[in-house]
Amino acid sequence: MDVADGTIQIQRHPGRRAPVDTRDTLTLPAAARQLCGISSGDQIVLTADLTHNRMTIYPMAIVARLLTEHHPRPTDDRRGR
Repeated sequence: MDVADGTIQIQRHPGRRAPVDTRDTLTLPAAARQLCGISSGDQIVLTADLTHNRMTIYPMAIVARLLTEHHPRPTDDRRGR
């Protein structure tokens, strides 16, 4: 598990299970959550790269920033901009 660019990245070793508890819940260490600004109950986006046995957890603040950068607001021509 590693924290990079505000995300948590988990690399699963071949032949091992993902770090889930008895309820099939992925447990993230408090230190990693704090570094990424994730609090208990926060929504996240989890992506999985099955080819490389890797998961990335994105806090919603990162998702919002990435979407804003990719889809900037259109200019409102009626305001003279």
